[in-house]
Amino acid sequence: MKQQSLQFTVPNWLKWVLIGVILLVFSGIGYSIYIYQTIEKNRTETFATSEQQILNETEITKVNAITRYHGESYYHVINGQNVDGEELLAYVNKSNEDEVQIFQTDQYMSLESLEKQWLNTCQSCELLESQYGIRGNIPLLELTYIDENDRLTYTYFRLKDGTIDSRVSFSSYNYK
Repeated sequence: MKQQSLQFTVPNWLKWVLIGVILLVFSGIGYSIYIYQTIEKNRTETFATSEQQILNETEITKVNAITRYHGESYYHVINGQNVDGEELLAYVNKSNEDEVQIFQTDQYMSLESLEKQWLNTCQSCELLESQYGIRGNIPLLELTYIDENDRLTYTYFRLKDGTIDSRVSFSSYNYK
């Protein structure tokens, strides 16, 4: 009796190559997830320390948001409220843990009004991000956007009066 075989059989070496490629793909995906989680943990792990420091050392009783700002020094920017519900901004200098600067936001222009003011001057621009920053003792709002000439631009507005503190543009940004 003659043994019947399939019309098409995969060579043994091809099976091992496919298994190897599949293992490499899954290993790459797993490693990418691990790297992302490690970087994210490193980025935010000191937020809890800054939050506790602010709650213990200042009049802020409720923290609404924590962000990072890299200017002349590295800061954690904490947006919070005091007992009376007044909005406060706290800047914790992570280069010098003892330095904390507090500002009452009611003495400054709001984020929304500064963004609206910016949009009136740059109507064809695409806003990517806005965040609070600080230079010296001057609280700022950093707007990151693509301008009408397709450049990545960082503009820093003074919170006190909404004037432009500085601007930096990069012309070879490919965001698409």
